[in-house]
Amino acid sequence: MKKKQLDCDFLIIGGGTIGLPVAVWLSEKTNKDVICLEAGYETHDNYNFFGSPKIIGNNYMGAKLGRRFCLGGTSTVWGGALSPFLQSDTTLYNWEVTSKDLEKYIPDVEKIFKLPSSDWNEDLLENQFGEYILRAAIWPSFANRNTYKLLKNRLIRCQNLRLLKNTPVISIDAKNSKHIVYVNNVDFEKISCKKIIVCAGAIESTRIALRLSNNYFIGKGFSDHLSAPVGKILSKNLDSLNKEFSFKFSKNNSMKNFRFEMSNHSNNRELLPPHNFHVSFISKISENNTFNHLRSIFRHLQRGEVPQIRDLSGLIKNSKWFIRLAFWRFFHKCLLRPEDSIPEIHLVIQQEISDANRIELDHAALDEFGNSVPKIYWKLNSKDKENINNAIYSFYDFWQKNLSDKYGSLELYDKDTIIKNFMECGGIYHPTSSLKFGKDDKSPLDENLYLKNVRNIQFLSTAILPTGGGVNPTMMALLFAARCVDQHISKNS
Repeated sequence: MKKKQLDCDFLIIGGGTIGLPVAVWLSEKTNKDVICLEAGYETHDNYNFFGSPKIIGNNYMGAKLGRRFCLGGTSTVWGGALSPFLQSDTTLYNWEVTSKDLEKYIPDVEKIFKLPSSDWNEDLLENQFGEYILRAAIWPSFANRNTYKLLKNRLIRCQNLRLLKNTPVISIDAKNSKHIVYVNNVDFEKISCKKIIVCAGAIESTRIALRLSNNYFIGKGFSDHLSAPVGKILSKNLDSLNKEFSFKFSKNNSMKNFRFEMSNHSNNRELLPPHNFHVSFISKISENNTFNHLRSIFRHLQRGEVPQIRDLSGLIKNSKWFIRLAFWRFFHKCLLRPEDSIPEIHLVIQQEISDANRIELDHAALDEFGNSVPKIYWKLNSKDKENINNAIYSFYDFWQKNLSDKYGSLELYDKDTIIKNFMECGGIYHPTSSLKFGKDDKSPLDENLYLKNVRNIQFLSTAILPTGGGVNPTMMALLFAARCVDQHISKNS
């Protein structure tokens, strides 16, 4: 029997961190028919669904560990840090749409993740010192990070929305009026739609764009944040440091922590890419400690899985620390550091945008559907190493002058060790810039995120961001998603 064809107004490709919120927003705020496709299953988080990307250069671990194909996508394993870029992170790199333009969509993101309304640009130190500010990142509780678990009831209530799992896209026939999307599904083989919004993650979205267009600049400039510990704080009062820089609990068990970012008016803005430094308490004993057992339990719950027995027994074995943890949680309203830990300073820095780092199609390797898998060229260059060293020295001078008396002196690690750690970091799964938007010819997307010279196909992922900014880019991708939906609502109102 011939398989039937489905029809819709909007087809969302990808049922993950971005795709599910977009599907819900469009369905709830319009009367349009929406279909959301997820290649993977409900919970099986296969990261190798469309074949293993070929890596050339340094080992880019984000190609494996930073990808998930299941309902909820990477939100099933996502750490959760949300923060918009500072305005200078966008204006100094000539973004057509800046952080300021996206501020009005922050409440939409807060509502999705059940976050308290917050001052996301909290700058506790800007008036005092100028060069760096101490700014908050907000983290949803573990229970409120998985977008599928969060939105499941709303997805069911949307009568004009159809959510299809285990339905990978095989090819897209881009027409002028309607597109035909061929899929692998037991009940049908194609979907006719007026508009497509690709929300399939940075790497997979770029692969889809490469198959749709011969634009030379698709995939060029692929980048990720670089991160490694750069030193330790010689503090005589770890409890005081813990209260200042550990995670603080807020409404709905959401959390916030603070990072040092360059202020919008920093003298280093023209010299250094956006970056942040944050305090992290690292256990000096093995990773098999109570803190990590507790984190593992919550991560299993985030994915909708039953915690492992070894993690539960790990808590019981060290009930003394667990009792202290509970005291800190309810009395100090912050997270207790791991046992026997040291406070380290970590640097997270935007990678230099270079065409040498790129995503291409590997025509010598095909996935099970006959399509070329991605080939990723990625490495740290000499400019990255220079930026890392200069950022460290800038922050070291800032810390020693302004904060050492209060928190303890900062002792930097050996320079060669620091660079070695950065070389081995493999990125921290914040891929950006391979499908950037802009009016210039080097940008494959226009300012409204449509693929140039292809009608009615938009892209939403961190790949669209022209640069990586100084913090986790997930918030910016979500804000662009809310803006995209708002534009469609305005057109149909």
